[in-house]
Amino acid sequence: MWAAVSASVAGTSHRKAGIPCQDSCGFLCRSSGANQILVAILADGAGSASRSEVGSAESVDYGLNLLAAADLDFSSFDDESIRRWYQEIRSRLDTVAAREGVAFNDLACTLLMTVIWREGAVFAQIGDGVWVYQQNGCICNATWPETGEFANVTTFITSEHALDRTTDGTFRHLQIKRVQGSIEAIAGLTDGLQDLSLDYSNRSPFQPFFRALLKPLWEHHDPISLAGMLKAGLDSDLINSRTDDDKSLVLAARNTN
Repeated sequence: MWAAVSASVAGTSHRKAGIPCQDSCGFLCRSSGANQILVAILADGAGSASRSEVGSAESVDYGLNLLAAADLDFSSFDDESIRRWYQEIRSRLDTVAAREGVAFNDLACTLLMTVIWREGAVFAQIGDGVWVYQQNGCICNATWPETGEFANVTTFITSEHALDRTTDGTFRHLQIKRVQGSIEAIAGLTDGLQDLSLDYSNRSPFQPFFRALLKPLWEHHDPISLAGMLKAGLDSDLINSRTDDDKSLVLAARNTN
């Protein structure tokens, strides 16, 4: 069984400017025989896009519904399956843009997805933010923030070449990481938290940061209590003194008892 929690909190700069939170995130647990599968998604709307809060919310909601109905067989899963999910979400955003009467790029957002089975996991990402996982007590990064030539520049799911492959067949922007074996815990976050949580010099997660975040999931089993603790933490003076951006976090820990 998984203990999981997620929250998106508006940054202080957004609140002062009257801008809505442009982040969105969520998760679901579903069963397949004796196997419990965890799915989690985060999206960070582009500050330069006029309706990115709609793009991020639609991407997360549609992605969760898509994976809730999908045939999630770890043994037959490949990179093309993941590319198709991203393409289906792009197509959904195209429909949403027509519904809202805005341009496709007005819905620009990053997109991070993971599916975790009993015997392995797949992590995928377009844009900045990061996925980390704990296996055999070690916390490792599954993905890494993609940044462009300039600061605060990244790729969005709406970007023209977001799902392109290079001449050698690898993806130009879509990161995919497969992990074999049982995963003990995961964390996914958007770029509002990445400078607090990553050791850029070693290209690795800051271990004390993630261990402190994950510990309550093994100690508290009330989801309402966990959600309240997470929201309060993300909007604390300590965090807001380090970042004024929107912040999203998904945490999950496997309970083996």
